[in-house]
Amino acid sequence: MWMLLLNLGHAEPDAIVATLDQAAGTALSDLQILPGGVYAAFIEEGSAQLRLLDLETWEVKSFAPCDAPKGLAVWDDALADHVFVGCGDGSVAHLTVTDGVSVLEEDLAL
Repeated sequence: MWMLLLNLGHAEPDAIVATLDQAAGTALSDLQILPGGVYAAFIEEGSAQLRLLDLETWEVKSFAPCDAPKGLAVWDDALADHVFVGCGDGSVAHLTVTDGVSVLEEDLAL
């Protein structure tokens, strides 16, 4: 029984869902696991995109919160996970993730 559980714990993905273009100079920064443990958020510097990686299905969702995302922080409350993205112009964008649905909120006036 324990051997079966150990093997399931080391399962690998069985399909390529998304690739990053290494030749274009793609670099990842600010990789954060969301508090719910289902998603990882990171900034893809080559495209200035915020990416949300589903750690169960390996699907990647892309968002353009601002022209120059510079950093991110994650937080959760009882209802959802939240990603806050610092932008090059000094604003902060907010992404809410609830039950697999992601919503990019308006820029926060901070």
